[in-house]
Amino acid sequence: VAPASMEEQHAREANALRALKVTQLLKHGFTLVELMVVIGIIAVLAGILFVVFSSARESARRQVCVSNLRQIGQALQIYRADWNGIEASPGQELEYWQLGVPAGEAHLNYFVEHYCKGWAIFRCPSASIPPTQLNSYPWYPGPDDPSISASWKAWVKKRGEEAMVTLCDWHNPVSDPINLVRRPYWETKLIILLRLNGQITVKRVPTREWAPDRW
Repeated sequence: VAPASMEEQHAREANALRALKVTQLLKHGFTLVELMVVIGIIAVLAGILFVVFSSARESARRQVCVSNLRQIGQALQIYRADWNGIEASPGQELEYWQLGVPAGEAHLNYFVEHYCKGWAIFRCPSASIPPTQLNSYPWYPGPDDPSISASWKAWVKKRGEEAMVTLCDWHNPVSDPINLVRRPYWETKLIILLRLNGQITVKRVPTREWAPDRW
């Protein structure tokens, strides 16, 4: 027999042997233990993929949030320049209007419409708020708010241009701020701050801490 014919014969025998093994496996089927092992492996892989994709999605949302706050900060600097806002220094007692910062519904709406091109950047993608609520970032500049333990004017006096203007704390396993304060006191939460000078700060603070003058 020619060498080429022998190689073809060996190839046909090998293919026939593989086909026979596949047929035997199909006839034999899987045992219950084998099926449980396969299902268990699939479940573990699915759990790992879910965690990875959830983490990647939240990381992307956090980047969008940082971008939103950065755009607000840039718009705020332009607004302050247009309204002749002065630069804050620690120790000075300054009103929001001296700093050229929008406060109150009318001025804030003007700032949003003319400097931010709408409310889109005021909504964090991770925020669990109704569609009718335009803003997920609290706006602190303005007259003293009885609901806030320390006035924004006091923050400016202590921190100057590093005083906080707004923040986002929606990027946590428990996103609801009300539920966050119910967590154990040793746990921390992630917050993203926008300062008066336009600087963005991402940091972790105790879940029950409300100390904007120290952040």
